[in-house]
Amino acid sequence: MMFPPSNALYVGPQVRQLVTDLSLRGLSELRVYTDFDHTLTFPTSLECHEVFASCNGLPQAFQAAVRPLLDFETPGSPGLVLDADAWWSTYHNALVAADPPLHRSQIGPIVASTGIELRPGADDLLRACCERRVPILVASAGITDIILSVIDTGENVSAKPQL
Repeated sequence: MMFPPSNALYVGPQVRQLVTDLSLRGLSELRVYTDFDHTLTFPTSLECHEVFASCNGLPQAFQAAVRPLLDFETPGSPGLVLDADAWWSTYHNALVAADPPLHRSQIGPIVASTGIELRPGADDLLRACCERRVPILVASAGITDIILSVIDTGENVSAKPQL
């Protein structure tokens, strides 16, 4: 886990005013913007980039290349030294170079083996937005196929968002 879990959610006066304004104007102006890792998912869930690094079925060379990127504690480690763009590029270049390559059909079973779950109510939020045609933007530096796999396996999501 990259960041310590937090269950606290602060809703300030500006957010309260926004909710009040939206309730008066209706849903036509509502847009939902959310992060994925530890926002839609449990704080204790693996983050997207941890999924492949923790999978024993992927090539050892790939795992050896990306595990140091997930070290955010050791001074001088790539996880602490690289800026976000270099970190992301290094990880994804290693993923593309994996031999044998990862096939899209492997992602669902890999994700299922990690136990990543949507937070309570996240599936209700996604379903309600879909049913009411409220646009949802999941802004994430994560891996789209992992995000879609988790959302598709949400227990109660009957209307799948188009991401």
